[in-house]
Amino acid sequence: MQSGARGTAGAAIDGAVSLFEPVTLDELDGVLVDRLDTKYLLAAEAIPELLAALAGPYRVLDIDGERVHGYETVYFDTPAFDLYRAHHAGRPNRYKVRSRRYGTTGKAVLEVKQRMKRSRTVKRRMAMPGLVHVLDEPARSFIAEAIAGAPPATLVPRLECTFSRVTLADA
Repeated sequence: MQSGARGTAGAAIDGAVSLFEPVTLDELDGVLVDRLDTKYLLAAEAIPELLAALAGPYRVLDIDGERVHGYETVYFDTPAFDLYRAHHAGRPNRYKVRSRRYGTTGKAVLEVKQRMKRSRTVKRRMAMPGLVHVLDEPARSFIAEAIAGAPPATLVPRLECTFSRVTLADA
């Protein structure tokens, strides 16, 4: 995604991520599916200064020269939002089901993301031809296997969002 689409802060973010040494998707591939992570929501104007401070100890994901990556995501839940409620209640063992398309690569996956005790995150993915809005039988079987049980029968799309992000990794 080009900085113009993200406004003035986008250009400053592009400048800040240019200070980092790159890391490739192949280098991160195994690390990204089983990791400890922390996410922060910041005002766009605060990001360039923070990134500049992190440029030494971290590397930035670089895919074909792009360092700010777009995502499209569809989250599935029950009509009563049971999966969201488990997250909001802070249950130590919970999961979410989502379909995601990665803008930089164009790849799409159906993903089950499990949050285990002590902030460990484990992802299981199934390649898809595009962003999914309906869970067919192969998708339901994949979900059941990933969570070691039957998924709720009524998983439906509950939230769709698009965003851009920068991925940093320890140097």
